[in-house]
Amino acid sequence: MKSNRPAAPLGHESYTTEQLKTALAIRTKLETQDKFYKMPTSSGSNLLMKTLGAGGNIAALPEANKQISNSQQITVKGSGTKRQIISKGKNTETIIEVGDIEMLLGSNKAAKKMFPYLLIKMNEQCYTYENKALYKDEVGFPLQELVDIGFYKDVRAARRGFAAAMNIITSLKLKAVVKKGKKSLSTVGEGGDEDENTRVMFTGFSVVNSYCKVDLNYKISWQPLFEYFTILPKFAFRLKNKPFELLFAISYLARQNNKNIKEKGFFTISFRTIQQQLHLPSEIKNNDPFKTIRKPIEDAITEIEEHLAAQKEPDYVLHSVYDVRD
Repeated sequence: MKSNRPAAPLGHESYTTEQLKTALAIRTKLETQDKFYKMPTSSGSNLLMKTLGAGGNIAALPEANKQISNSQQITVKGSGTKRQIISKGKNTETIIEVGDIEMLLGSNKAAKKMFPYLLIKMNEQCYTYENKALYKDEVGFPLQELVDIGFYKDVRAARRGFAAAMNIITSLKLKAVVKKGKKSLSTVGEGGDEDENTRVMFTGFSVVNSYCKVDLNYKISWQPLFEYFTILPKFAFRLKNKPFELLFAISYLARQNNKNIKEKGFFTISFRTIQQQLHLPSEIKNNDPFKTIRKPIEDAITEIEEHLAAQKEPDYVLHSVYDVRD
């Protein structure tokens, strides 16, 4: 039976598994000499990051979104432990299904970092731009790599964290639709039922001989999740939870502010946007807004600045601007 899978880029089709692992390890080592990862982004992946960040407080997403966007609407449906998060914009629609919201309780630090890392790995290892599709349905990396990039302190912690993150990520379902002119791109893909709501993105995972493998759903089209690309500093995975979320937001928004960056050399992020991205409480009827809002933002900025300062030539500078009006 002939496969519909796109051909692998030249040089990949004859690799054995061990040769591929060796080649990927060499490539990863060379790429870590640079300062940035090339990270795929989209409205769909951004909503999934917001969902993971909100955790058990998913119900607050719609109201928080109203504070920063008139063009995008977020609604949350569900009962019991199931939730469905729906985001609709002018040319986009994303649906995320959470089968058991209790899995998202707690910090979700591992899952929030692992998801963008998997997108980065997919870009490096198995996504072909000519066909806009996967040429193999798995990504892999050594546990030691998670230690080397600062994700975890040691291999034992990396093994536990990887499993915890993937238990969450493999349980999530998603459908993303992007409209470009008269053309509509959907994760359902060609031959799929457009009325079908969602599909699992990552179908399984394993760790064998300290090597992580993640299985990708070949039945979906990944193109809507590879809508754009931005850069993510390689120190990102060394950051704590809130600083990582802020840096992810900066990288995501930088792609949307190319014109300002090119013409002015900078772009701004509003307080409301940061408040939403970091899932901070409202200042209304807040007995201690400094402790619950301002301090977490300042701490996140400080940690990012410390890593930037460690570079010989920092790639960008963060400035906090306060409204001092009464």
